[in-house]
Amino acid sequence: MKKISRRDALKTSGLAGLSAGLSLGFPHVAKANGWGEIPAGVWDPAYTGVKVLEIFCYSGMSQWENFWVAEDATNNPDWKNFATQIDGTDWHCPGSPSPVSETIAFGNDADGNPIRWGPSTKPLWRPDIFNRARMVTVGHDLLPHEAATPLALTGRRLGNPRLAGLGTAIQHRAMDLAPRDVPYAFVLSHNDLGLFQFVDAPPVATGLHPGFSQPLLIRIGDASFQTTLQRNHMTAEADQLFEVYVAHFRDWLRWLGTGSPVRSAGFQSYDSAAKFLLNAENLDTLLGGNLLDVIDGPVCATYSSALTSPTTPTTPLPNRTRTALQVATHVLTTGDAKYACVFDRGLLRGAADSPYDTHTGTHLVEVNATNAFNLFTNLAELIDPTGSDPTKLNLDEVMIVINTEFGRTPAIEFASAADDIKGRNHHPYGYVSVLIGGPIVSRGIAGALSSAGFLTAGNDYSPTDVHGAAMLAAGVDPFAGENFGVLEFTSNVHDGTEQGTRLGLKQQILGL
Repeated sequence: MKKISRRDALKTSGLAGLSAGLSLGFPHVAKANGWGEIPAGVWDPAYTGVKVLEIFCYSGMSQWENFWVAEDATNNPDWKNFATQIDGTDWHCPGSPSPVSETIAFGNDADGNPIRWGPSTKPLWRPDIFNRARMVTVGHDLLPHEAATPLALTGRRLGNPRLAGLGTAIQHRAMDLAPRDVPYAFVLSHNDLGLFQFVDAPPVATGLHPGFSQPLLIRIGDASFQTTLQRNHMTAEADQLFEVYVAHFRDWLRWLGTGSPVRSAGFQSYDSAAKFLLNAENLDTLLGGNLLDVIDGPVCATYSSALTSPTTPTTPLPNRTRTALQVATHVLTTGDAKYACVFDRGLLRGAADSPYDTHTGTHLVEVNATNAFNLFTNLAELIDPTGSDPTKLNLDEVMIVINTEFGRTPAIEFASAADDIKGRNHHPYGYVSVLIGGPIVSRGIAGALSSAGFLTAGNDYSPTDVHGAAMLAAGVDPFAGENFGVLEFTSNVHDGTEQGTRLGLKQQILGL
């Protein structure tokens, strides 16, 4: 029989398009402890890790009117030169802040300064959510979205061969412990990223992890995914032929045609993709019905095609954020996935095709905060306060990580008297990541920001610190071979040893 390449085999069987999204697979043999086992002395022996829901507010959510409202000299909220915009915000939804600038005291930062949560976060003020939230002040020096996004989602900078998403490490461990033909990790982006086409590549990057570790990327709003998943155009004969080609590929890796195949990263990825492709009906069952259909409304955000004249829409808008959150909840509960990443598309779409990239416009705060309010409204609805509803998120079993690539500058960066255009720019030097639930049992803040928006001395945590702590909470050793080295974490959490750094991540970032 004529030898064919992997690409030709996929073309012959009509599976090339789907394989790109399903290059996952599983190892042949599960191990007792599995890859990424956390050594003794970090967690209680009964602790096996929690599931992770990572929410990425891409394009740079402002911290100043959302999670980090400091008090000014007179003990009033410090709105960073945007008080007028806060007071003019229309929240549009039931349960919205009253007054519109309503805040709630969260706690003191590491420097003793009182910090409040802003009005957009009101849906998260429920005691079961609010009292299990922890904020971490983080920073870095990467101003472009294209450079900052990979760092935020992987803990590593572009160009590092180990660059891999959190879901990759979680999937690696889960597949090693209990192989299955449905993914453990999902990335839920959307089909209209506009100028931000690069944002959903980092969380599905595998670095040095094997092919079966790659999370499954689904773009909400892309109907072709489910059509392809159903494989209506395939036949049993085509599947049999495909299996023959896989066997031939495997045999090429045997010495003189006998014995076990030699190790090959390329074949492992190919073999993993093949296994998932041939069992696609199980994934189709999990994601079947109208689960992936984009939901219209409710609209909990200001909408406009420009940032200068936001209005309340007269008809419902596609709410891809709500849809993605519902899909994430479904796969984490019904599908027993271990990780889901949701990209917050928002509702208002400015010139940059993003909800939070607010450089110019007279309604910067309203745009930013009402999109956040939409996110938090839909998220809170999916969290069960009692832990008794198996179809909703149980914060004893799921840790939520709310992340962004950087914050916004705390002051007006430029202004034009002619049209009153005011703006604020990218600000990676001090912003906030938020962790809720999972092993976190009490409210607290790791770190501090100065009034100018910079990390203060001794509080310079990094995205890598947050990434490593989330990995630890998920039951994955941050120092497993394909993951991190000690010196990649900040001196706030590492003491030069792996075990000391594990404990530092647990204590400093998770507050335990």
